Amino acid sequence: MGCDMMLALGPATAGRHTLLGMNLFDAGRQRLQLRFVPAASHPSDDLLQAAQLELPQARQTNAVFGMQPDNAWGFLFGCNDHRVAVGVARWHSRLPPSGPGLSGRELTRLALERGRNAAHAAEVLSDLIARHGQRETDDPAAHAVFLIADAEEACVLEAAGSYWALVE
Repeated sequence: MGCDMMLALGPATAGRHTLLGMNLFDAGRQRLQLRFVPAASHPSDDLLQAAQLELPQARQTNAVFGMQPDNAWGFLFGCNDHRVAVGVARWHSRLPPSGPGLSGRELTRLALERGRNAAHAAEVLSDLIARHGQRETDDPAAHAVFLIADAEEACVLEAAGSYWALVE
């Protein structure tokens, strides 16, 4: 699935509001749903089962509203109760496919559930990618690019395997 993502920070808009949008090119192959996940507290030993691996759950997660493919846990795009927005698109790097990892959709949801602002969401993403890697289950050669924004700042983070690069 391809997509376009765009961002305009407050000073660039007439209403002085940060705008982030995503246009998906899916041709109807995949059903999408809008989903709300409430904020939650989790026990300290709680684990989260991702598609390819298991990782520790955060003690506290944010409320998240996002666009989710049917039969998927992660999000393509969303916003949390701290007004952090994250979107993901696929790209292909020259790096060979790596071992198991988190998908771009899973990473998007995790960044939204754990991020307090755009910088913190980018830190969450870079830490998860460095620790667990990024790999798509349905296309091991695909990698992910994330657009992350809040009312004050924005950044782009590209991921491939356990490598990542960030541009503010």
